[in-house]
Amino acid sequence: MSGTVAVPEDLRPSLAGSGERIAALRLLRSLLEHDLPAVAVIAVSAAFLALSAPFLLVQDSWLAFVDGRLVATHGLPHVDTLTLWTLGRRWTDQQWGAHLV
Repeated sequence: MSGTVAVPEDLRPSLAGSGERIAALRLLRSLLEHDLPAVAVIAVSAAFLALSAPFLLVQDSWLAFVDGRLVATHGLPHVDTLTLWTLGRRWTDQQWGAHLV
């Protein structure tokens, strides 16, 4: 490892005189040389979560998001304002902390 970056022929004219780009390429190469397994694990995990998100987010998930927004903007609710059947009835949101997170 001599510290030089092999730049493909088609990129050489655009990198001529650009020390910042060369430094960025060196930094990227250094990162990938030392941390490639960690980067690969994170990339695979992110791809798996992105592909499985439609199956993990169900109707109750969206209700939790709405409840969290309600708690964040108006404080703890004392009456139900989210459903039609119990609209206006006394209600204590016992999971308000989880909804807020």
